Amino acid sequence: MEDRTTPAPIIRVVLYWITGGKIMNDYLRNTLYTDDFMWEVMQIYELPKYLYHYTSIETVALILKYNTLRFSRLDKVNDLNEASSLNLPLANTAVFTSSWTSHSDESIPMWRMYTKDMDGVRIKLPVNMFKGRKVPIVFDKGGSRIILEDFVSIERLNFPFGYKLRGLQGPNKVFYSDDEKYLNSTVLSKENGSIRVNLYDLGMFKQKCWEYEQEWRFKILAFPDEVYLPDDELTKDMLDLKKYPVKNTFIDVPLESNIFNEAEFTLGPKTTEAQFLLIESLVEKYSPQATINRSNLQIR
Repeated sequence: MEDRTTPAPIIRVVLYWITGGKIMNDYLRNTLYTDDFMWEVMQIYELPKYLYHYTSIETVALILKYNTLRFSRLDKVNDLNEASSLNLPLANTAVFTSSWTSHSDESIPMWRMYTKDMDGVRIKLPVNMFKGRKVPIVFDKGGSRIILEDFVSIERLNFPFGYKLRGLQGPNKVFYSDDEKYLNSTVLSKENGSIRVNLYDLGMFKQKCWEYEQEWRFKILAFPDEVYLPDDELTKDMLDLKKYPVKNTFIDVPLESNIFNEAEFTLGPKTTEAQFLLIESLVEKYSPQATINRSNLQIR
């Protein structure tokens, strides 16, 4: 059977450049999330060495068993306004993320938001947690990124081509603002007979009401970060996320073997003794060198 999950749209883009398409001489234009923005506006001078993820005991069990990290599509997460675009309908269905925080102190709002009755687990891991342990590098557009060891496949319903990639964006810190220029990005623009697609900003800006999370996220995109495409019917179909929706609702990305031996598991303030024993058993089986801590918070 023919493998229809090929990078054909990417090859098409390269051919378009070679045969006279527009070259990106205005490289930084219309991109808000750049290295200068991180430095000057967000005052991020270095990436964190460790990140923290709040989740349920059940999810921890699955992460440990399969040694993967699940990236959720942004239309499935708790913020309904995630990755909104002015001119690409359903843009949030083309972005997959895994959300973390760099705060080493426990957060009561985070326990309440992401665990059931504050009885979950907070995982601490190094940022280079993925298979191959590539170190993230900050680029001039889109923040930091990591090259994965294995390809990730994204499929579209009834569309003749899929998309394979190894580039993972992150870890990058979310910027919080109520300014519409950040919350509704311009993804598409027409220039000299071509359509410019720029996805760098999608999923990197949230309303200030979420600022307590101080979120860092890893991100996978269902399209190339930035390309110039011919203004034709195939391009229009490729960008039609309603007619040809993204089939994946999540992506499981492999983690480095034995990475959880470097992990620290902190149990929620309302964790029962039985739940503590369950986590202790899981850690003993899958990551015997990991650290288990009880919460420092005293909550009835």
